[in-house]
Amino acid sequence: MDGERAVLEAALSGTPGEAPDGRPLLGDREALAALAWCFGWFYELWTDGPGMWLARRHDGQGVIEGGGPDELLKEIHEDLLLRPVQP
Repeated sequence: MDGERAVLEAALSGTPGEAPDGRPLLGDREALAALAWCFGWFYELWTDGPGMWLARRHDGQGVIEGGGPDELLKEIHEDLLLRPVQP
């Protein structure tokens, strides 16, 4: 649980860090898990490889994409501000 919490805290703060076992935080797998933890109620999230990160709204109102986890996070924030997703 401490490792998951560290990943989430790093994702929310935007600061790099290390997991308790010394791994760098926010590799693709960890970044996707952090995004899903925060936004999984509103979006189905996945990556189709380097530079292709996607989020499909659960209300069926479209798919947004970003070139990486940081860009997708920015797009999610903008999407939620413009068109809130109903859980």
